[in-house]
Amino acid sequence: MGLFKPAWMSKNQARALASVEAMEDEATLRRVVAEAPLENVRIRAAVKIDDQELYKHYARLEADSHLGYAMAMRIDDIDFLWEFIRRESCTGVVLSNIRDRIDTLTAKKRDAENRKKLAEIPSLNDIARLVDIATSDHRQDVGCFDQVRVYGAPTPRSTEDNMREAAIERLAELGADDALIEVAHDQNATLSNTAEKAVAKITDQRKLFQLASDDTLGWHARKAAVDALSDRALLDQLTKMTSQHGPLELPIEKAAEERIQQIRSEELCHGEHDWELTGLEYGGLGEYAYYRCKRCGIERHEVNRY
Repeated sequence: MGLFKPAWMSKNQARALASVEAMEDEATLRRVVAEAPLENVRIRAAVKIDDQELYKHYARLEADSHLGYAMAMRIDDIDFLWEFIRRESCTGVVLSNIRDRIDTLTAKKRDAENRKKLAEIPSLNDIARLVDIATSDHRQDVGCFDQVRVYGAPTPRSTEDNMREAAIERLAELGADDALIEVAHDQNATLSNTAEKAVAKITDQRKLFQLASDDTLGWHARKAAVDALSDRALLDQLTKMTSQHGPLELPIEKAAEERIQQIRSEELCHGEHDWELTGLEYGGLGEYAYYRCKRCGIERHEVNRY
């Protein structure tokens, strides 16, 4: 009679795997990884052991096997994984999957580092550093790993989004208007919607007027400047200037006129309007009713659906 063999040595995969599933002793699991005749059994034993060095050992030793690949997919060392995929034999799905793992690990590492930096921003006094953060390239943003991006839904905020916003808040606290203006003109800030947030933090009316008048600035940042203006004389001047510059400046002219109307409304009505019906229209959605305040002239409309 032959010597008794443990169940994990069996060539019956179901029996061997069942044996490994019931194992808790790490020394036995390591023996299974080293000696089991079936590769799937070895893999199952290995993944039950939380040991990065073990994974690296078998990724090196059996790089081109299913075991080597399975171990590589559990390794957290990015440099090791780069070496793993530089082999000529690493191609196809294996190469693609390991590259994806590298990207994920890199993103998580960067996200963790940025979360630490985010916590430091409220006490940061380096203006140049804050500007760098506020104008960082949003196209490289990472984070929100567990969120699903659904078509038509808002894009999840990344840690970098929060860092840019925190940097803007800090610049405002430091009264660094010139730095906020620098952010407003930056292309990355424009693309990441940070420019208008920077403008909205500026209180100097003359600087806001200059930003609103600057046709080299992005539309959203100029609109934010108009919305932050409260000086009626400057708003009047802005409408006159833009009306002279043709149709390209019409959106800013319109925004300035709306801001003047809003200020006038606040001065006259303080939210308590005296509405009168000025028109009715009928369309596919229902009845459109148009109103105008008798005191301040502000307008609104309602849709009464059928």
